[in-house]
Amino acid sequence: SKATVSVLNWPCAHPRVRPRIMADAKPTLTLLTYKGNYRCAAPKVIAAYAGVPLNEPAFEFGQLGDGANKSPAYLRNAHPLGKVPVLETPEGCLFESNAIARYLARLGKEKGLYGATDFQMAQVDQWMDFAAAELNAATTLLLGPLTNLLPHNAPQEEQAQKHILNCFLGLDTWLETRTYIVGERLTAADISLTCAILPLFQHCFSADVVRPYPNLMRWFNLCVNQPTFQTVLAPGKLFEAKKPAAKGQ
Repeated sequence: SKATVSVLNWPCAHPRVRPRIMADAKPTLTLLTYKGNYRCAAPKVIAAYAGVPLNEPAFEFGQLGDGANKSPAYLRNAHPLGKVPVLETPEGCLFESNAIARYLARLGKEKGLYGATDFQMAQVDQWMDFAAAELNAATTLLLGPLTNLLPHNAPQEEQAQKHILNCFLGLDTWLETRTYIVGERLTAADISLTCAILPLFQHCFSADVVRPYPNLMRWFNLCVNQPTFQTVLAPGKLFEAKKPAAKGQ
């Protein structure tokens, strides 16, 4: 029998009876996704830093109408296209990993995850967008063939690798005079970028490829070696690439 998820009984299915949430409360939230979805890394780490309880139950994800994500209730209340991740909250449902990460960061605003000023909040937003648009999109083209989610396409993969290395160069320059991406402490910008880069270091690139980016590596090691990152992600060994990366920018 198929596993059931709470989407079938969400209060967001009935907007008029949504529960009232206390402004200072940190509700227990539920993240619906398939196992190993690298796009959920940043929301998980941000939730841990924010002190927000995050449940991740077993979820039956299907591509052709045979998963919980294709049920009428899911399509009506969670994601209209049946995609993941989705975050269940007492007020309703959120989709898109970046929107989920921003929501969680705002819950931890008192811990500085969204910066200290309005300008820094905008900077955090811009770098989270950078992680999604410039890194995650290209990373999918490299990881997809390694996980059998996409067919191999050599020209496309080579172009993606070159684009990522160009992003690395830009980040290395930005970090030449900075310890963190925004301000003087770790924010959701650092978390999103670190989580976007991590799978590349785990599966795609060798240590030789990233050696020309010392500022990037200093910052990445500062972030990924913090106890919260290690506990949530357990990144394991890095730079054991399954295939060589493209050279050049």
